[in-house]
Amino acid sequence: MFKKYQRIIAMVLTLALLAGISLQNSTITNATLTSASSDASANASDNASANPSSDASTNASANASGEATTETATTAIEATTEAPATSQSDNMTMSDGIGYAMLDGIDYDFDFSKFKTYYVPFKFEQTGYLTVKRVDASSDAVVSVTLLPANDYANQTASTDATLKAEESSDQIAVQADSYFLKLESDKPVTVTIGAYFASGLFFYNGSNKLELGTHTASQAFYYEYIATGTGYFTVENMTKSKVSVALCNKDKAAVTKAVTLAAYSKTNHKRKKTIAGFGLLKGESYVIKVTAAKTVKSVTLKGALASYPTVGGVNLGEASFALAKKKTYKATSAALSSPSFYTFKKTSKKKIQIIFNTKGLKNQGTLDVRLYYLETKGDKKGEILPVKIKKKHFGFTQKAGYKKTMKLPANWPNRTYYLKVSNSNKSTGCYTIQYK
Repeated sequence: MFKKYQRIIAMVLTLALLAGISLQNSTITNATLTSASSDASANASDNASANPSSDASTNASANASGEATTETATTAIEATTEAPATSQSDNMTMSDGIGYAMLDGIDYDFDFSKFKTYYVPFKFEQTGYLTVKRVDASSDAVVSVTLLPANDYANQTASTDATLKAEESSDQIAVQADSYFLKLESDKPVTVTIGAYFASGLFFYNGSNKLELGTHTASQAFYYEYIATGTGYFTVENMTKSKVSVALCNKDKAAVTKAVTLAAYSKTNHKRKKTIAGFGLLKGESYVIKVTAAKTVKSVTLKGALASYPTVGGVNLGEASFALAKKKTYKATSAALSSPSFYTFKKTSKKKIQIIFNTKGLKNQGTLDVRLYYLETKGDKKGEILPVKIKKKHFGFTQKAGYKKTMKLPANWPNRTYYLKVSNSNKSTGCYTIQYK
């Protein structure tokens, strides 16, 4: 009897032991899956812990990448040092995440205790430059910054673009109108705060130009090249809520106009044209826009626009002058870096003549100087072009921008060929309309 009970007890113990082993294996397996799942969800629901410092609930976050494993949580985190898996990158929409938000100058916290590497998606609509800044001062960690083409981000051979300590900024990183991943890595498991800023860089375009000034002095100048796509009236409008000074320079950065202070943008200032400067430019010429601002202004937005004023007049008095037709209005440019413009017309009857110059609505720089000449048809000076003088003074006028001025030739003046010389005062440029009536 005792042996029988002994066998039963042995069987029970064996079954209990087997059940315990099975339960233990099931627990380990579930724990591993839970760990991997939580790491994967950190990418989606926690957004890789890269939350905007200003408002974590309203902005998407950087997607840290890495394949979940069936080992430990540490292994899963370390996997983020590799490039994102293809299946994951397919779900990373370039317009999502913090790429666009960072372009607006919003600062984000990156928790490198959770993930060692972050891949931040960016999509640039135009060629320019990206500046990456650390705005935290509390950590001695060093963050490496690498910009990778989106179609080749898995290739980790790209050299590091910058290494940032606390409160440091990268140099401007050149970008094309394309999609990228910004790779961020830290040498310490701490939280750092990073912002990214886009600027159109060394070139100025028609349309909106966001210019990143960063840390600078009030007297420090920033230069942006502009190539005129047509001859005409080029306006620069300040869209920033701070005053900005602009000047037009030649390609060697020598000023050809005086600096103009543009008022901070508001509906009232815009309506009164206090935010706008205007320049006359020639098609195909390269110019440089010089920008200065107070040291507290970290970035400015300037809007460029070019209106066609194609007439430039002749190159000298005489046969090379531009012939004006009656009752026709010409949109003309008195361009920077150009010589005076010359026009001609004929008085053929005993009627008065009016030449109307109009710069209303134009924010030209300086003044427009207009002088009248005539072709002598008699005497020793026959064939010469001479100045028309009234009381020994050269007939004409000097006109400020924004005004309409009419030159009148009385009916009793001789019938002959007349010439107009139109030039800018020193350090000025602009556009105007001219009409022969």
